[in-house]
Amino acid sequence: MLNLVNRKPRKLASVLVPLLTSFILLASSSVMAKEPTRVLLNKDSLEESAVQHYQTADLIQINDVRQVSLPIISRAIQSAKLFSRMSGFITAQYVEIGDKVNKNYVLAVIDDPEVKAQEQKILANIASEQAEKELNQLNLTRVEQLANSKLVSDAERDLLRIMLRQSNAKIDALKSELAQNLQRQSFLSIRAPFSGYIVEKNIELGDLVNADNPQTDTYLYRIANTQKLKIIAYVPQSEIKFLTVGDNINATFTGYDGLIINTQITRMAKAVEESTGTMLIEAEFDNTSLNLPSGLRGIMSFDTAQQSNAQVYWQAPISALTYHQGNTAIVGIKDGNKRFYKINIISQSTKNVVFTSKLEQIEKVILNPNALLFNS
Repeated sequence: MLNLVNRKPRKLASVLVPLLTSFILLASSSVMAKEPTRVLLNKDSLEESAVQHYQTADLIQINDVRQVSLPIISRAIQSAKLFSRMSGFITAQYVEIGDKVNKNYVLAVIDDPEVKAQEQKILANIASEQAEKELNQLNLTRVEQLANSKLVSDAERDLLRIMLRQSNAKIDALKSELAQNLQRQSFLSIRAPFSGYIVEKNIELGDLVNADNPQTDTYLYRIANTQKLKIIAYVPQSEIKFLTVGDNINATFTGYDGLIINTQITRMAKAVEESTGTMLIEAEFDNTSLNLPSGLRGIMSFDTAQQSNAQVYWQAPISALTYHQGNTAIVGIKDGNKRFYKINIISQSTKNVVFTSKLEQIEKVILNPNALLFNS
């Protein structure tokens, strides 16, 4: 009986010892197999793994494509109202409206008898002073001859010298007065300041004109040079950002069907009129062959997408939004590199966001970007 009991433990031990040995070896090999994996999961590996696993979407460019139409009026490149600088009666009138004249062409003549009478009086005074000068010169010559013989005093000789100088000064003053008179007489002829067409005439032969009349509506003629025309437009401030000097525009005029003027903006006022909220712009075009009149009304149009200041908008999925350095941003991919781009949101929905940004030629945007993303 005792022998049977003692045999069972020895048999159980012989079974358990190999099992425990196998378990220890298996556990040891498992630990050794996992050790290299634990070493690879460092910080760099985590960042690399996070960056390599992301979803992307295409970035869509949206242009503000609209055609803007504005009312316009044409004006001559040069236009002037001619006033009279002299008073008198119209004694000659040589032009009518529509006449083409060259620069300095005489349009009308004013008669002012008083100015011509002053000229004759000045000429007479000059002749009198010249005679007085000759007399003083002769007397001075005689006195100087006698002075050598001590027959006249030095005081008498000095007096004649001063009288001769006074005669010269009077003659010079009269000549200056004569020049002023002749200049005033030149104003009696109304001349064209530049080549152009007579577009208004407010005088007739025999009319009395008054140079002292302060009213600005008393001009005699209005002349316009229409070899070039200016297109005048007032642009609302909402459209100003799309335009700059040199941009292309198209213009049409009422009553001239089929005529389209293609030209460029030549001037911008650079200030918005407070009362209207608009800015004045001008565009010139050659009118030599067209021979269009000034004052035509019409329409100016331009496409916002074709202007140099056209705004570019971008659209991306809403899940592409993130924050970087305190600003709303997206993460773009260019040539395999990732970079944050600051954006200005224009509008957004549950699916997409529209924004502006100084983007390069990026290929994709990363969806659901996380904190491990960094500028490449």
